[in-house]
Amino acid sequence: MTTARIVPATACVFLIDETGARGGEVVVDLRPIAVALADALAAQAAAATALSTAQAAHDDAGLALEAAEVAQNAAAAAALTATWGGVTGTLASQADLSAALALLAPLASPALAGAPTVPTAAPGTATAQAASTSFVGAAVAVEAAARQAADLLLAPLASPALTGAPTAPTAAPGASTTQLATTAFTTSAVAAEAALRAAADALLAPLASPTFTGDPKAPTPATSDSDASLATTAFVQAVAALGLRAFTSAGAATGTRAWLGTTTTDASGDWAVNLSAAGFTAPPVVLVAAELNTTTVTDQVWATVRTRSSTAVAGTAIRGIVLALLGATLRRAAAGATVHVLAVGA
Repeated sequence: MTTARIVPATACVFLIDETGARGGEVVVDLRPIAVALADALAAQAAAATALSTAQAAHDDAGLALEAAEVAQNAAAAAALTATWGGVTGTLASQADLSAALALLAPLASPALAGAPTVPTAAPGTATAQAASTSFVGAAVAVEAAARQAADLLLAPLASPALTGAPTAPTAAPGASTTQLATTAFTTSAVAAEAALRAAADALLAPLASPTFTGDPKAPTPATSDSDASLATTAFVQAVAALGLRAFTSAGAATGTRAWLGTTTTDASGDWAVNLSAAGFTAPPVVLVAAELNTTTVTDQVWATVRTRSSTAVAGTAIRGIVLALLGATLRRAAAGATVHVLAVGA
């Protein structure tokens, strides 16, 4: 098998087989290879320089770190010898540490004393950040201004003077509470009342000249009543049972029976009536009046009573004649004069 071997020579390559015998010759241009090799060497040199620079920077950082550690250790030493509340000096024992911690507030639910301060949060902050009095005061002022502006648009609870067209929930029909009544509730209530009134009016009689039907009833007045009260059948029956009452000048009743009739005079001018049907138990009070059925003044007649008993009354009718010279004289009426008799008694 034949392999290629590059032999440093002037741009020549000789082919040598397995036995080491030199074969044919190939001419190769080595200039590009030389340029590439030079560039690689330059890059390697630059990398070495950068590495050296980085190492120097690392060394400087190490020195700075060491200096920071020294400063930190010095600060820690100073803190150990500083004042912790009322404890001064190095915290050399558990007692010193406990005394120092006793002067500190716990992170969980601290009970701070004096006038502790915190940074004031920005207005409108709503987080778990502690609120200072300045933050609270500003928030309260903003809320008060907003509330005042809102109150100007609200009505007071006591005697509000609403404007525009205020609305409210409409109560259920028939509600009778302090709930606000809307126009819809009022209209419905008025309509319902009007319907009830119309239905009720259809069952009522007018005040003027009513025409009752069925079996109308009314309170029964006392039998002594004498006014515009409605008379019931019970009142009429009671009065009929009592009969006609007659009263004396003192107002006391003297009888409960009455008889009213008409008769005429006989030829002698006398008249008489039978009172047996009235059932008087004593002579009654008798009132009589006579008429002659004429308009002539000289022929006027009046009646007198001669006798009276519980069963009969009798009298005479008198006619008046005016005489020019002798004055008036009395004479019995002729036959046919009408006499009206009213007898009242027990």
